[in-house]
Amino acid sequence: MGASQSSQSAVASHEQLLEKLAGAEAISYEDAFWHQLLQLPMPLASESPESVEEALIPHCRQLMVHNPITHNFQRLVLHTLDLVSAAQGGKPSLAVANALHIVSSIIKYMIETGSPSTLTMAFESANGLPPAVQGGRL
Repeated sequence: MGASQSSQSAVASHEQLLEKLAGAEAISYEDAFWHQLLQLPMPLASESPESVEEALIPHCRQLMVHNPITHNFQRLVLHTLDLVSAAQGGKPSLAVANALHIVSSIIKYMIETGSPSTLTMAFESANGLPPAVQGGRL
């Protein structure tokens, strides 16, 4: 029960940011929003995966509705890849672990609830996305 409460708190502390991620407005790749979103104060991986996923479900639902237009999930994946690239250069961070945890939770939700075309669409290229991961932008 304690793990559930602390992960709920970690996710709840970023509730407005998660709502924005899942919302109907596209967020530009360069927006400071991405840095704010990925700066959770505690490691999500130390929490119960089930409780983190449960806290993210409402946002996953909305993201699946809006992502075909906003492509915010694709931008989240690109920022995650940037963080992973920077960590490979010797800069590990809590943001890397949390970004990977959030992306994996969203992908799991998409796989479990969506159609194959929904999952394919989530990884399609779209206008306004950077052509390649440059590394270390966050």
